[in-house]
Amino acid sequence: MNIIEFCSPHGENPFAPKSDQIFVCEDYILSQDQCDELRDIILRKEKEIMEEFPDSGDGHTGLGDSLTSRFSHFNLLDWPETEFLGELIKKTHDIFLDKLGYPNDQDIYCACWANVMRKGQSIDRHSHANNGHAYLGGHICVSVKDTHTFYVEPYYKDIAYSANETGKITLFPNWIEHGTDEVKHDEERVTIAFDMLNENGYNAVYPDQTFRWKKL
Repeated sequence: MNIIEFCSPHGENPFAPKSDQIFVCEDYILSQDQCDELRDIILRKEKEIMEEFPDSGDGHTGLGDSLTSRFSHFNLLDWPETEFLGELIKKTHDIFLDKLGYPNDQDIYCACWANVMRKGQSIDRHSHANNGHAYLGGHICVSVKDTHTFYVEPYYKDIAYSANETGKITLFPNWIEHGTDEVKHDEERVTIAFDMLNENGYNAVYPDQTFRWKKL
């Protein structure tokens, strides 16, 4: 596991903006064969999901009417073919917290969906949470030829780039703004994205949306 740390530059006076340490972790959890199989499953289900559920907003990603804009209607971890990912996400989470020396004494819940992007598309800078219960978010790279995800420091807007690589999982604070560069190839860019909450956050923030969240 690789842990990336970044934070605001030190201000020249006590009133200058500053952020605490921000940690992002990266690891490799899937083989090429597993990614190929996941890509085929997601592309096969894409049309079905888009037809079944209405477009309900793309989370400020700029993707418009897309699989991403159905993220609030399903949890990919409920699919029999992909439910195994929940265990891998939880394992990565546990190792990440252990390496940072953070407590890990609450149940963890996860909302999970897929993104399919095509040539010319990119994900605009956005964040997934803006409240005191914000926890972790992440994504798993399934089919990601020559693309990157970037993360934005909140005050000085310094940008940290991460190469998208097949089988890689990334976890990051869910309030951090992030986005992607443009897909330049004819091959679809397929990723699996997820939000995580600890038990306190789950009970406080989403009591009316339990169908979207799965306990890991």
